[in-house]
Amino acid sequence: MRVVLADSDAERRDRLAGWIAECGYAVVARADGTAAWSACRDAPPQIALLAWDLPELNGVEITRRIRKMDEDVAPYVILFAPPEDHGLAEGLEAGADDIVVGEIGADELALRLGFAERRVADTTRMREEHASYMELLAQAPDLIQTVSLDGQLLYVNRAWCDALGYAERDISEISFFDLVKPELQGRVRKAFRWVLRGHGIQHLQTELLTRDGTIMSVEGSLTPRYRGKTPTSVRIILRDVSRRKRAETVLRNVLEGTSATTGKDFFRSLVRHLSRALGARHALVAELSPGPTARLRSLAVWGGEAFHPNREFELSDMPSSAVLQGDASTNGNAGAEDPSLFPGTRFLAEIGAESYLGVPLTNADGESIGLLCVLNDGPMHTGPDALRILSTFAQRAGAELERLRAQERLASKEAEMRAMLDALPDLLFRIDREGRYLSVHAMDPGLLAAPAEELLRSTVQEMLPPDVAAGFMRKVEDAFATGDAQMLEFELPVDAGVRQFESRIVKSAPTEVVTIVRDVTEMRKAEADRRELDRRMQKTQKLESLGVLAGGIAHDFNNLLTSIMGYASLAARNSIPGSPAHRYLADIEKASRRAADLAMQMLAYSGKGQFVIQPLDLREMIKETASFLKTDVTSRGVIVRSELPGTLPAVEGDVTQLRQVVMNLVLNAAQAMEPDGGTVSVAVREMVVTEAEFARCYVGSDLPAGSYVMLSITDTGCGMDAATKARIFDPFFTTKPHGRGLGLAAVVGIVRGHRGALWVKSRKGEGTRVNVYLPPSAKPVHVDDVPAEAPSIAGDGLILVVDDEQDLRRLTTDILESGGYRVVTAPDGAQGVEALRANDGVDAVLLDMTMPVMNGVDAFRHMREIRPDLPVLISSGYSEKEAVNRFEGDEPAGFIQKPYTAADLLKMIGEVLAAASVRA
Repeated sequence: MRVVLADSDAERRDRLAGWIAECGYAVVARADGTAAWSACRDAPPQIALLAWDLPELNGVEITRRIRKMDEDVAPYVILFAPPEDHGLAEGLEAGADDIVVGEIGADELALRLGFAERRVADTTRMREEHASYMELLAQAPDLIQTVSLDGQLLYVNRAWCDALGYAERDISEISFFDLVKPELQGRVRKAFRWVLRGHGIQHLQTELLTRDGTIMSVEGSLTPRYRGKTPTSVRIILRDVSRRKRAETVLRNVLEGTSATTGKDFFRSLVRHLSRALGARHALVAELSPGPTARLRSLAVWGGEAFHPNREFELSDMPSSAVLQGDASTNGNAGAEDPSLFPGTRFLAEIGAESYLGVPLTNADGESIGLLCVLNDGPMHTGPDALRILSTFAQRAGAELERLRAQERLASKEAEMRAMLDALPDLLFRIDREGRYLSVHAMDPGLLAAPAEELLRSTVQEMLPPDVAAGFMRKVEDAFATGDAQMLEFELPVDAGVRQFESRIVKSAPTEVVTIVRDVTEMRKAEADRRELDRRMQKTQKLESLGVLAGGIAHDFNNLLTSIMGYASLAARNSIPGSPAHRYLADIEKASRRAADLAMQMLAYSGKGQFVIQPLDLREMIKETASFLKTDVTSRGVIVRSELPGTLPAVEGDVTQLRQVVMNLVLNAAQAMEPDGGTVSVAVREMVVTEAEFARCYVGSDLPAGSYVMLSITDTGCGMDAATKARIFDPFFTTKPHGRGLGLAAVVGIVRGHRGALWVKSRKGEGTRVNVYLPPSAKPVHVDDVPAEAPSIAGDGLILVVDDEQDLRRLTTDILESGGYRVVTAPDGAQGVEALRANDGVDAVLLDMTMPVMNGVDAFRHMREIRPDLPVLISSGYSEKEAVNRFEGDEPAGFIQKPYTAADLLKMIGEVLAAASVRA
């Protein structure tokens, strides 16, 4: 910022100039008044600091001259007056902004300069804002004028001059009242007086005369301007509303012609009145047809004197594609002068139209749904407001078209709803807050408790049992209170018994609800059946999983027992009879056989046990077993009673396995009565079992109804609670301090393997009853002859042993070599096949079932391809039936169950070789 400093005292001038420079200002210092005035005049500063007593021109005179300069460049003036001078009023009258009396320090000078700088900035901004404001007034489209109190024009903007036809230089000779239409001047003068009396802004509507005599309709406001509290002039802002007045007349005429119509009548009335109001010969309103090809379907067409038939046409037949694709309108001549404006003119040619103005009909989302247009058989003379008028009625037409479409959709929905209700198998009711039936719908009227006419005269409380009605009305109140859907389940007695119903209650109006009632009796029964089926499937899957585990353990256990039993029996053959070693080996073999029996129980639980199925009499088996158990259970203080009928159908089964069932169940019952003792009853009889009774069984719940042989074991022990009863057949589960192993779990496998069922009834303190149901057999019971002891067969030949267990290969080799055979071994099926190819003299093969690389089944097939007549003996820890079934008809020469003794293996090899020599 630039500062001019004028002071004749050199010392003070230098001091002040230094302080000014320290404040960051550019300073120009002068010693006399003439030089100071020249500096202010030639390059006006923002601030002038002038001493009062300057030579030639004093500070007061320079101040007066500065105030006569252009206001846009006049600086801020600070006068330095001497302390003894009391003529401060002269300086203020000259126009000084600030006066310093006496000496001034650096800080005070900085404060006064800062204040001056802010004043200069404020003044500059106000001048710029005033200039912008005046430019805004000049450029404004409204007619703006400032009028003196007597009506003389003081200021007008460009729009005023352009609208009324006067030049700005003419306004000094014009009174605003002279421009007003004579019959309206009194009203305008009255508005002036009202404003000048202090009543604020006054609205004005009048008509002005332009220079060429044209009448212009205007409206606007009168605003008083004041200096202090005294009004000095009036600011008048007017807007030319002539076109709007004409448009309003057109709109009023069209509105009067269409206000009482709707639907198709509205569209016909609209095009007829639009055509006449806009001076166009034709008018058209059409809707956009949905489909792959954009087409218009007219709703009403006016042809100047009559309506034309409605029709469909391609968009290319009209200059409408641009309108419907987003342009606000298309307006122009449709002739050959500009063929690019209207791509197709066939429709225009048919009606003789040459010009066109159109706007789209839109829905609430702004999407084009139709078209409103006017057409003329010559140039369009619709005026500049025609498009606005057309757009106004396009909004009304669009809304009417949407309403018609909504009506059609509603009618379609109502028809669809009626069809859905007619197909709805449920009962549908409308009920008010007091429980009165308002409407009833039932596809089958027979489902209603009473005829619909009677229901409509009744209430819920009258038609339903009291407890059901009370519950229903509570749900109705909940629906009103929360607004949420309420569910209610209830039962009603009907002719065929009690039926279950489900009701959904929804608030549909301030005082009513809708409820859908459905008969869910069959659905609930189906759900219960499904839950029972799921329970059975879970139980079956559990048993199958445990069976797989038990079978796998038994298989590996049998491999271990084979080594123990084999080496024990092989060692016993080479020991001296009667010696301690011979006795020890016999005990080892005996213990191994007992372990093998445990493995067989595990296989029985898994359902893969080896059953010797034959017709047998359960009575004889029970007699033998009871006699065998008598000593053991009697020592426990338990009495065993048998209830055996005189006659009983035979059953097909494995006598050893079924004996195991009786033993395990009787022993388990005896243990349940320790230490007080009790009675175990073993009964057997024929009976008819229903499917419902089978459904309650632990095993065999899916057996068909019919005649079965029932084995029943009942004890008078402590009984079981539900949790214990649910687990008694789990492997290794026990309620005793010391577990008893797989006893009851094996029973499950044996019963399942005999295609039977097992049922348990027990309550705490009431004892336990276990029923086993077995299918009867029509075959007679026969007694097997006692087989003669097989003669020993001298070993001779080459045997190929294939087993993945190294210990078993070594054992088998020792046993066979002790019997006089030569042995070749292989650790898996693939190497066994290669060993067969490498040894032409192999007489027989001992083949394990489960091996890595290639299992026994695949190895067997490859060996058959090499030597079809080669006898192959299968060895497995699984049962013979389980193993042989895997060969799918091509059965091996023999099967030996693990574990086996040396004598068992030598005997089986001898039989296989003997049979092969007979076939040869």
